[in-house]
Amino acid sequence: MSYSTYMDEKNGPPPNMTTNERRVIVPADPTLWTQDHVRQWLEWAIKEYGLMEIDTTIFQNMDGKELCKMNKDDFLRTTSLYNTEVLLSHLSYLRESEYCPDSALV
Repeated sequence: MSYSTYMDEKNGPPPNMTTNERRVIVPADPTLWTQDHVRQWLEWAIKEYGLMEIDTTIFQNMDGKELCKMNKDDFLRTTSLYNTEVLLSHLSYLRESEYCPDSALV
């Protein structure tokens, strides 16, 4: 394998990632998220976990601090129990992660 072939493969998309998919880079601490970060995270989670029937309008003007204040009942007003548990679990994982770099790749 030549160096240029190696570099082409190394810089290409990860396996199983189509060209339409993209990673979202947001601050590791969700309480620091802007409204745009919340939107990006929600869009990513919907795609990543195949979530359906989520009322995303409630999240439109919400920043990370407001998102982190939401409890299970708040999420249940926007979606199903399954989706609520997925979103809260991922949000909890991000908040409790011992490894907190300057930004998280989700």
